[in-house]
Amino acid sequence: MENPDFALAGHWIEALVAVDQQDQNTANELFAGLTELDDDVDTVQQAGLAADQAILEVREARSDEGISCQR
Repeated sequence: MENPDFALAGHWIEALVAVDQQDQNTANELFAGLTELDDDVDTVQQAGLAADQAILEVREARSDEGISCQR
């Protein structure tokens, strides 16, 4: 049986990767799934805002460490 907490975390990771890679279509599909999986997320927009904030923090940390992820 699949652990629902692991499934939720995995779904968030996939959504964050899509945002980081600027794949908005995939991100939006994953955000829709998060409204079903995450009790703290009510709308696609709410998931998107949370993901944008998390990726902004990741990008700042990369910059602080001198890590470039440009393609």
